Formats: sequence, C-alpha cells, structure tokens
Amino acid sequence: YIYRLAEYIRKRLEEGFFDSFDGTMEYFVENIVYAFDEETVREKIFIDGIRRNLEGRRDYSFIFRAKAKQGLIYYRCMVVRIDKNEGEATEALVGFADVNEEQENSMRQKQLLEDALEQARNAGKAKTMFLSNMSHDIRTPMNAIIGFAEIAQLHPDDIETVQDSLSKILSSGEHLLQLIDNIL
Repeated sequence: YIYRLAEYIRKRLEEGFFDSFDGTMEYFVENIVYAFDEETVREKIFIDGIRRNLEGRRDYSFIFRAKAKQGLIYYRCMVVRIDKNEGEATEALVGFADVNEEQENSMRQKQLLEDALEQARNAGKAKTMFLSNMSHDIRTPMNAIIGFAEIAQLHPDDIETVQDSLSKILSSGEHLLQLIDNIL
C-alpha cells in the first residue's frame, strides 16, 4: 500500500500504479531510475529482494539516482521491517528521501580532498626533485674542495700546486656559499 506520495512523484507514476507492488516497482525502475542503478534497485526493492535483504536485520538502506528534468537526483531508499516475527519478513515499510544536496556536498568534499591529495603529491615530487638537484649541486663544489685540499696536502713543497689548489678551493667555496644563499 502507498501511504503517502509526493505530488511530483505521483504525476511521474500516474500510469505506473498496478495491483502488485512488484509491478509498480518495475514501472518505477524502468521509468524513473537511472539506467546504471537499475540492477541495484531491482535487487533491493522487489518483494523477494526485500525479504533477502531483511534476513536477520531490522532495516537497510541504499542510494540510487533517478532521472529528472533537471538531470539526475540522488535518493535514499530505506526499508524497515515492521512485523514482529523473527523469521521471514512479512511486513516492511519502504521510504524514499531526496538526498541530492547531501550527495552533492559529499561529492564536492571528496573532490576537494582528491585535489588536496594531488597537490600534496605534486608538492612531494617537487620537494624530492629540489632536494635531488640541490644535493647534486652542493656535492660538486664540496668534492672539488676536498679533492684540491687532498692534492695540496700531498704536495706541500710544490708551491705552485698548493697555490693552484687553494685558488680552486676558494672558488669552489664561494660557489658553494652562493648555492647555500640561494637555497636559503
């Protein structure tokens, strides 16, 4: 039995009311439910599906999309067992609620989170690349400083080699200082 029905739904279902609940629901699925959600709705809204889904449970709900003039609208269907029997469900209440705004907000939040995650990943990649480049750029003058210091140490009596090494150490040190200043 249909106890209450919104007027705009009543108008869309005018020719879809049949003597059987499943007949009415079939019309509803074929004419109102979005094609990609039809199978899910059929599994959960026909009498056999209601019995199956209420087995050992008091209620269940699911969200589906419906076709409308303004596009797709999200609905939540809630099915609640109202009989007192613990065995097979003999009576249930089926209700539909428009949750379009709730779903749209949820999807917006999900998109914002996905965008933030992508930004964090990009920032992580940029940081990794920056550190990789900087470590290479810093190592080059450091290796020169260490290498020329070792050369000068190996040839303390060769004034020309020591002078040349000290000159290159000084140049590499200035280059390293400039890199560090740029980083900071």
